[in-house]
Amino acid sequence: MRRFLSSIADIQIERLIGVVALLAIFVVMLTGVVLRYGFSFSLTWYEEFGRYGLILITGLGIGAGIKNRSHIVIDNGYLPVSLREAATLLSSLVTLAFLCALAWYAYALAGALRASRSPALQLPTGWFYTAIAILALLGVARVIERALRAKSGS
Repeated sequence: MRRFLSSIADIQIERLIGVVALLAIFVVMLTGVVLRYGFSFSLTWYEEFGRYGLILITGLGIGAGIKNRSHIVIDNGYLPVSLREAATLLSSLVTLAFLCALAWYAYALAGALRASRSPALQLPTGWFYTAIAILALLGVARVIERALRAKSGS
């Protein structure tokens, strides 16, 4: 089990998808600006593409931030060791609760908006909310992974 967790933890899926998404946003936005100001031709969908791409990158940041411990934290170093562990556990539980609620409501919205389409790209709006739910569940997996690693001492 420890080897499996280690192999999952070493996968930098958030970073890989984030880099590809950022490059795609850059290329599409640059193309849109050049076409608009250089050739007086405007793409109708490039702003929407950038918006949804940034939402994807933000969602990926949840899992990556938890994995790398780079989110903002409150220092509990002044607490006694026994309270430090309890504070860390409470923090993890609150994070899990938030991410589970985010996943639940995003999935519910995806179902409610399954017939709706985005204005420019004409993609089902439910896809975007499903992606948010999946990314929140990735964050849940990263919180659990962090807790298991802390418990095993690695």
